[in-house]
Amino acid sequence: MASNNDPGILKAAEQIWGMLDAMAAKDPQEYKKFVEKQMEEGKEYLASPVFAFCLKCPKTRHKGKECTLYINVCSWNRVPYPPTDNDPIPVKGGTLRHHLNDKRKRTQNSELLYELAFNPRVTKECSKDLLMFEMLKNLSLDFTEDTLSVHTNREAVTKS
Repeated sequence: MASNNDPGILKAAEQIWGMLDAMAAKDPQEYKKFVEKQMEEGKEYLASPVFAFCLKCPKTRHKGKECTLYINVCSWNRVPYPPTDNDPIPVKGGTLRHHLNDKRKRTQNSELLYELAFNPRVTKECSKDLLMFEMLKNLSLDFTEDTLSVHTNREAVTKS
């Protein structure tokens, strides 16, 4: 991995700045449009995930104990859309957390929170069709079980 002091990186950065300076001098309007486009794309890329729905998973087994797991399924632009119908649906998972009460203490009955993110087009398409929603729900449960080494009681899972 290159460091910040890598001469190759510094040279590449100087070349980019040189091209931008030349663009600004030659065609200020084009430079302005370029910068605005980069800012808009950056804003979209850096946007936070957007809540889509929650799966409540009572009677989940985690580390040998029974708990209730809440899976917040979100839409997020950083998750790519699958290139073809035959490609797997990309998903990103967050960090498993314990639910905290108003006093920032763990709740007595063990409640866990987990976030998943899919491309916004995926969550939108799946919200329109019951069969597609079931597929996304099962994918969410499969990913969560594999990633966290938990076992959900699928008959007890509800959308909330």
